[in-house]
Amino acid sequence: MCAALVLAGSWGLALGCVWHAVRGAGRYHGMVLALAWLVSLGVPAYAGWQVWHGLSLERAVADTTRMDAAALDAAMRESPWRTNRFFIGAIVQNKFASAALLDYLASLPQKLPDTDLFEPLGSLWDVKLDNRKGLSAMRLVVRNPNVGAMTLARLADGPRSDAVISDILANPKTPLTVLQRYFDSTDVLIEWGLGAQSQSACGSDGTTAGKQVSLYPVQPHL
Repeated sequence: MCAALVLAGSWGLALGCVWHAVRGAGRYHGMVLALAWLVSLGVPAYAGWQVWHGLSLERAVADTTRMDAAALDAAMRESPWRTNRFFIGAIVQNKFASAALLDYLASLPQKLPDTDLFEPLGSLWDVKLDNRKGLSAMRLVVRNPNVGAMTLARLADGPRSDAVISDILANPKTPLTVLQRYFDSTDVLIEWGLGAQSQSACGSDGTTAGKQVSLYPVQPHL
């Protein structure tokens, strides 16, 4: 907000300098006038670019809702938005996103460290689809019903596991070996994740999916 006020004030001052110079009502040093012209023209141009960018992103995000599995894979290979965290968040929310695609998306924080895929998604533009809480792209990966057990385990072992661990522990596909690390934790979010979890005798894949046996008789209060 402060930055916007400073930018607006600078633009108004520059525009005033240009207006006075054009009317001949004031004299300014050549460098000052050149800078005033640059700011007075540059700020509207930047604002216009931001509007174009936001509207284009809205269209790209809306397009993901009509994609099937093959189109989603192609979008993450070819779309100019494939490194945008809002576009990635939209891809993740599609019910046709495959386990392989979700595993690839889970690896992106290491490949694209500047995309903030563990940060909450908030925007003035309509680019969150059904993600009204603004959950991060990686939390959406964990919550997608198609996500695989190996993907969950890799995220649990990652350097930013703290940002997604409660969702990982709540997912019935999470391997028991991951759950066991947190059985003695007193962290409220971890207790919530385990409280939402259900356990069965381990299958051949080492996950807890199957006959439900509650890990906790009462879900911890948040």
